[in-house]
Amino acid sequence: MTVHEETQFISIAAPPHAHQPCIMFAIQSHEIRQPMADKFGVRESFDLYGAFWKPEEPDSKFTGRLARNKQVIELTTSPTFKALTVDDLPSLFERERQTIEVLHGTTEHGPCTLFWLQSLSPGGRTDLQTLEVLEFRTFRVSLCIFGLHISSATAPILQSACFGYSSLQEWIPRRPEREQTGDHITLTHSLALPAAFDVCSTAERIRIELDVVPRMQHHASGEYQVRNEPQLTVEPAEPRSVEWFLDIAYRFENFFSVLLGTSVCVLSIAAKHEGEVGWFVRRIRNKMQKPDPTIWVRCDGSQLAEAALRWLSTPEEFRSFENLVYGTIRNSSLYVETEFLSLAQALESFHRLTDPVTIVTPESFDGILRSVKEAIHNICRAESEIASKLDECVQHANDVSFQQRIKGLFSRLNGDNLRRLLGSPEEFEQTLRQTRNYFTHAGIRKQTKVLIDAGKLFLFNQKLHALLRLLVLVHLGFPESIVFEPIFQQSRKWA
Repeated sequence: MTVHEETQFISIAAPPHAHQPCIMFAIQSHEIRQPMADKFGVRESFDLYGAFWKPEEPDSKFTGRLARNKQVIELTTSPTFKALTVDDLPSLFERERQTIEVLHGTTEHGPCTLFWLQSLSPGGRTDLQTLEVLEFRTFRVSLCIFGLHISSATAPILQSACFGYSSLQEWIPRRPEREQTGDHITLTHSLALPAAFDVCSTAERIRIELDVVPRMQHHASGEYQVRNEPQLTVEPAEPRSVEWFLDIAYRFENFFSVLLGTSVCVLSIAAKHEGEVGWFVRRIRNKMQKPDPTIWVRCDGSQLAEAALRWLSTPEEFRSFENLVYGTIRNSSLYVETEFLSLAQALESFHRLTDPVTIVTPESFDGILRSVKEAIHNICRAESEIASKLDECVQHANDVSFQQRIKGLFSRLNGDNLRRLLGSPEEFEQTLRQTRNYFTHAGIRKQTKVLIDAGKLFLFNQKLHALLRLLVLVHLGFPESIVFEPIFQQSRKWA
């Protein structure tokens, strides 16, 4: 296994779908597996009453109802009743929007923190005849953390966090040992199995552990059920903020979606602060898809750990590509034309971010650019609109064309695999380029390879999805020979 110089692997064990054992050595660590009396999932529904206050104003408390209605989390303050005087009438027309960054609270489930609250205007009723006002406010809440009081979303106070994700319990199965003797069947679930991987990065200064933990549930009927819960534990070298852990949670959501080929969603986030655990609940728009084993990437623990660290260590510029593909496309229902344009943009962005190729060297272009700009300003007035337009046009003249970028991406893949996946790569590139130009330049002549039929464009999009996923997996270090077959199955799923 090739390891980047800046990445130090500490321990890797019990890989999912391993082709061969990959056990190095065990290390001891403190755990976050200490559940609260009340465990909350990210999508948890609740209806609670409590008292709330701003962290800087602990003596100014108000009461209200905190509830989740479908996807929306709302805090509704308790109504107040007051009588107005004539002098108070102008204030009735001052219905200001209110925003609150952080609120602390206490409910029947204990302490909680609310983040990013917004209220457009107060609700209630005003009787102008009696000058009586019944008033309350309903705030839209972006994030609730049950179990902790946190001063701000950017305060570095959380020592570690544990994340649960959909579909992983099937991707990393932990089957019990089965024994049948006479009239008894015994299933044994071991609590001592090693983690799928346990790795530290000296570059990112974090430790990441992916494990599967058996949980026993006791039903009212008296029956017991054991459910395997995959959980990803992230422990940074120094405390981090709520925003940092949220970003990690959704980055791994995208990472697992690349590996499984279907939309994986975060189900729970539990963060630890001074021995106490807080559970995150927030509004989620992500689509959770049913897992499909035929398109899973099956790898050993060392490959998985290295890919996870590469995913986290990508430059900041890579985030826009990641958000486009695994945020917008994966979590939204798009028209086939919009989806096509997003995928075409994602391919171009991926090449731009991973290959700094230019027509001439940057040093040569700098000299050319200075000369061209000087000529523009000599011919046109420097402050004229045409001069600004020409300056803007020549600024990116050293960028290679869309066609060259797609061919550059093709060159990273095995030729036989590329033909199996796309058919003729030349024809595929022409269709991609001509259809993209047709949709982005209204009024141009429709060329022979342009796709406008919704059914054909939908099938073409499936190949684009598969191609992009294959390129990302290869970029993360997975051998093409391991990942190609599930990608090929993905591309033919709707054919």
